[in-house]
Amino acid sequence: MRGVAGAISLAKKEMKGTWLSYFLNGLLVLFLSLFAAVSVSGFFELEGYGAVEQRIEEYYNAFFTDYLFLMVCAFLGVNVVSRDCMAPLVRDGWRGTFSLWRLPVLRRLPLSAGSMVGSRLIFMLVALAFNATLFFVVVYSFSDLGDLGRSYLWFAGIWLGYSLLAAGLYLASELTLTRSGKAHVLLSSFVFAASLMVFVALLEWALEPTLVERTAQLAESHGALAAISSILAGGANLVLLSRLTARRIQKRGLSV
Repeated sequence: MRGVAGAISLAKKEMKGTWLSYFLNGLLVLFLSLFAAVSVSGFFELEGYGAVEQRIEEYYNAFFTDYLFLMVCAFLGVNVVSRDCMAPLVRDGWRGTFSLWRLPVLRRLPLSAGSMVGSRLIFMLVALAFNATLFFVVVYSFSDLGDLGRSYLWFAGIWLGYSLLAAGLYLASELTLTRSGKAHVLLSSFVFAASLMVFVALLEWALEPTLVERTAQLAESHGALAAISSILAGGANLVLLSRLTARRIQKRGLSV
């Protein structure tokens, strides 16, 4: 109970000092959600150019839609314009990490590793709730996905499970990468974005329908079961990664 109380107390202080990041990040999510809504309807229209051009149109529209959903939903739990994301880059260039400049400060406080990770987890879950609500409401309002009706809730729930998994991976990398690691967490994010682009490009060329369309079909056919299963799986992975992160911090001697 002491660890939970410490996590909540630290999270409140963190959010109080970084409230502006929620607003700024919300603007970024709003822009990306409008972009995603437009992509669902199709960026490219190549009418009257034959079957080859039609295939190219479908390919690029599917690519942008799936890539935007995969990228945006992966970072819904992260305030990418916050001080925590930018400070290491400003202070130490690409060499620094959150763990290098932040954890030694937290070590001076009577906090356990679990409290440190727990506070960060709360911070990310609040960001996820805010950003996910904004993203999915805008996409529902301005895209053809609104035609799903109630099934859109299950559609959003499936993607939310993916967001929880991604949040856990980001939390683990943010708090455990060191100067001897392969890369800064921000650099890792850019590598992830580039790798995801290649993956989606190959996926769209090989499979039909698109990933977003498949998710919509899954939501319509399996309803709440698909959404709940996805959220439970993502949440379980988030809890597991949080526990593993706390243990690693404790072993490194960065907590009491």
